[in-house]
Amino acid sequence: MEKLILDSFDFSVCEDDFFRAVKLSREDDPELADEAAEVLSDCLKTARPRAVCVCAPVSVHENTVTIGNAVFENEFVAEKLSECGICVPYIGTCGREAEAWSKTLSDPLHCCWADEIKLMLFKKAMMCLRSEVKSRWFPAAEHLNVLNPGSLKHWPLEGQRDLFAVLDGGAEEIGVELTPSLLMLPAKSSSGIFFSSSKEYENCELCPRTDCPNRRAGFCGNTDWRSR
Repeated sequence: MEKLILDSFDFSVCEDDFFRAVKLSREDDPELADEAAEVLSDCLKTARPRAVCVCAPVSVHENTVTIGNAVFENEFVAEKLSECGICVPYIGTCGREAEAWSKTLSDPLHCCWADEIKLMLFKKAMMCLRSEVKSRWFPAAEHLNVLNPGSLKHWPLEGQRDLFAVLDGGAEEIGVELTPSLLMLPAKSSSGIFFSSSKEYENCELCPRTDCPNRRAGFCGNTDWRSR
């Protein structure tokens, strides 16, 4: 398996983008905008978002899929990866530096801003990771899809254990910890599997939460993936 760690990329956060995210305007409140800009600047001095992934061979047998040396006993994951020769498990994070910095804040408004900054750093890491995975391992793929443990009932959070195992210490290398409740620290982190198939897929298609702000596709009207 080929492991890749991304920890040196442009993660600059545009001040205007940050202001839009937290609904601030220099014209409306220049003093508060200056305060927010200082919080952003302080975070970026030490922030270091990262990502790790491995390109691994895939072998599917009935309801079991083997990815590298890890065995995933899950019918849903096995079906989604049934066309694949390879896949790319990953973790992306805002970075423990930004997380540690945010814990030094006490002002509730600053903490709210910090949460948005960490989200923006996480998204930067994921954009970089997706681009690298596409160009390196799936350059000709029409659809680069993602599965995420815990996003749907079909692959619950227990899948985190197998995913972390296949990354072979990669989580520790980028400073991500799996808690006993199977959540990740820093909280602004995500894990999953990139894969290519003949059909485009989004977890959102099988999720009935139509008011989700992060929705990327419409609900298909049925949570039963076997009917898709």
